[in-house]
Amino acid sequence: MANSSSSAALVPHQQQEDIAPLPLIRCPRCNLGVVCWFISHTLKNPGRHFYKCEFHGPNGCGFWKWEDAYIDYLRARTTTPPSMSASNGRTSSLNSSANIPDDPDEDEQHNGPAPTSRTSVPKVYAVISQLSEYKRFLVEEIGFSQLLKLPLLSKLNLRFSKWIMSKIDVTTRSIVIDNKRKIRFWAADVYKVLGIPCGSRDIRAPDAKCSDTTIQMIRALLGMPEKGNHILKFAETVINRDICENTSSTLEKDSFKMAFVIFIMGHLLAPGTKHEYTTIDYWGALANTQQIQDFNWCEYVLLELFAGVQKLKADIQDNSAVTHLQGCHLWAQIFYLDNINLGIFNMRHDSLPRISAYDDVSLRRMINQCAGTAKGPADYGDVQIRDATQICYTRSMWDTPPDRMTPRITTATRQTIPAHTKAKQAASEIGIMMKYHNAICLQQVNALKNSIISDNIRFVDKIASDISESCVCCSIRSLPCIIKKHSRTTEAATTNTHRRRLQMCDSDDILATASTSMRTPAQLKPCTARSPAEMVKTWADIIVGGIMMYNDDTAAPDDAVIMGQASSDIPVLTAQHTYYAQPHWATGASTEYPSIAIQDKLFKILRSLPPGEQNKPCITHETPRYISMPTSSVTDQIVGAGMLEHEMCSIVFRRLRQIDLTVLYKGMTDVFRHYFEPDFSTTILAGDKVVELKSIQAQFCGSEINYNIANCRLFHVPVILEAGWCLYTWDMLKKVINIFDPTTHIPSHPEKKRLHDIVADKIHIALFTCIYKFFKKWHVECNNWKRKFPHFHSTRFTMEESGICITHIARHFNGSSLEEPLSDESIPREKGFQLVQLASIQENAGTIPHEIQKTLASYL
Repeated sequence: MANSSSSAALVPHQQQEDIAPLPLIRCPRCNLGVVCWFISHTLKNPGRHFYKCEFHGPNGCGFWKWEDAYIDYLRARTTTPPSMSASNGRTSSLNSSANIPDDPDEDEQHNGPAPTSRTSVPKVYAVISQLSEYKRFLVEEIGFSQLLKLPLLSKLNLRFSKWIMSKIDVTTRSIVIDNKRKIRFWAADVYKVLGIPCGSRDIRAPDAKCSDTTIQMIRALLGMPEKGNHILKFAETVINRDICENTSSTLEKDSFKMAFVIFIMGHLLAPGTKHEYTTIDYWGALANTQQIQDFNWCEYVLLELFAGVQKLKADIQDNSAVTHLQGCHLWAQIFYLDNINLGIFNMRHDSLPRISAYDDVSLRRMINQCAGTAKGPADYGDVQIRDATQICYTRSMWDTPPDRMTPRITTATRQTIPAHTKAKQAASEIGIMMKYHNAICLQQVNALKNSIISDNIRFVDKIASDISESCVCCSIRSLPCIIKKHSRTTEAATTNTHRRRLQMCDSDDILATASTSMRTPAQLKPCTARSPAEMVKTWADIIVGGIMMYNDDTAAPDDAVIMGQASSDIPVLTAQHTYYAQPHWATGASTEYPSIAIQDKLFKILRSLPPGEQNKPCITHETPRYISMPTSSVTDQIVGAGMLEHEMCSIVFRRLRQIDLTVLYKGMTDVFRHYFEPDFSTTILAGDKVVELKSIQAQFCGSEINYNIANCRLFHVPVILEAGWCLYTWDMLKKVINIFDPTTHIPSHPEKKRLHDIVADKIHIALFTCIYKFFKKWHVECNNWKRKFPHFHSTRFTMEESGICITHIARHFNGSSLEEPLSDESIPREKGFQLVQLASIQENAGTIPHEIQKTLASYL
């Protein structure tokens, strides 16, 4: 490779593994040597390409041209385009190469306004390459360390940038090549290309507004005069100052951090249209350097790019002679090239940030490959969109097969479709419709199967009940009767959901946990090994089936929403995030525990109720899903030592949401946390499409959600697993999933962690799928979330206690710790609190026992 354009020993670049981007011809001047390709590494022209004869020198041949002049020379002497490229069948003519230079004096009559830009990658590279190790550490502290991997890109193809920007649809956030081909993008994709922070706080939100005091402070730190806008020059000066870990003050270190962000924004991420000038609307995010990485800089970069897109389209419409490209169009180039199919030139998405995988040569080659060959306006859209499974960007998660366009057949002759193409027809629109139809049929078959099983179980129970009194065959032989009912703690009318879901399961390994009297010795088969994912899904399927059977027994009203009821109408709302609501502990609002005397009295009343009262439904609630349960369920699970069942936990979390709205955050438009009910996680783990379920839709945007859900910081999701209840909490501010498992001492145990990772992944994807479907815009991206396993208790709680534990954690978790510790003493207190709250639940159509109402009236 060449060392310098003026060095005495230049090495032709094509001697290396790289291939020259332009044809290398016999020297037209001496007709002896061959034209060779070089890259300049001088300070005046770093990275600039030029071509000269291999015998060039003071006493040799005089042929020497910069790349743009060499292109003009080749174009003038070339009358026919070169042959098709053997690599991928695309034409690589000199016309596509002519789009590489950015000389505005070239013919622009068909290309619109000539593009210019203040983006300066070499300047940024020159500054970051000189940073000391400690300065690099300071950059890492503010979350911009990935930018230190920025390669030296000597010259950007501005025509390519202008074409991409002209294709960006600001409304849908996509690059629209034509009506059938578009590439969607999200703020997280800016992170994948550039590696800048993608936090949860909005830079342009009111709480990050740049005040006059902040502006004056930053100006003073940068050494700027009160008047004047040559900000980038002063920022570069501050960056170049000596910073030492031990001798430099905190103020000097903070000044460096602010100056670095300002310099990067002005020269790369959000360059303006004037040299040495930059906007200051993001300075509010710099006021506290410890919080710089908490802001969503990716979203800000996109918004600045959108402003540049609108300006470019206005210049094209006005037929302006020159247009100044605003925003980070370098991101647009990398993102577009990564998402189109360029055959052997495609790069593997195995390194982040993506910009670090590029250099001058690879960037030019890929642009050449996607450039059109026809005369007229520059066109880089004669490409296919890359398969979503091959990329690392967000659309790989959300794009459906119909979004991936297949090549169009342009010839009129009949063609034989190869076998590998036939295999892809399953991903076409018709194939998706057929798959959906088959899935609906299977779902209906399974529903019918479960219904038949349920009817058969009830039929056998009735037969056994009728003939049990007259059965004497077993007693004559001194054997236990297999027909007569054995004593149970609860009658058939109050049989809990846990027992019912075991009865309807057809999986041998799950049935092994049920009573062996339900099965014959021939049916007792050894359990087969299953993966954690299969175990989770099987368990969730059992619970869903049991709840459906339970709903059949309770005879829900015809207009009630029940488990699994779907709706074709998906609500779409606007959730504008302004700030995160303060927790109620900061305002002094709280709820009290009932006294021990009141609690003991309530427990005693429930235990003494006759069977007739126990079997009556005491709680019947229809929103967001119909739930009805007898008094005996409260007696067994709240007063007694029984485990909270799925429906009881749903009612408890439903009441917690009411407490927030009517007591802790009464009269406020925003609340600190949002409670989901267990059916959200259960249907997700069972593999159902939760977006279409009515009960799930109501938990996001139902009538009872009368607060701005976008301002909630914590999202609590209770999950029932085979080992007991767990709580998964999404912290939108910190982008952390907190996983609470009360049944284990070591929540980060490899096997436990693997199970929780599987569950968290499934719920995380479904949660943000619902968010993106139900709300037009959301302030937090789904990518780059961390997981934590907080452990705030020294006691290992039992499976039966786990449900009460997670209600305590959900009520007292402030985002980092518990406002009230969790211990053995917490269980009875929490049960007393929940009993009082269940008896006070609003919109209850059930009948609370009279003695309970009387006692609560005197207490409240």
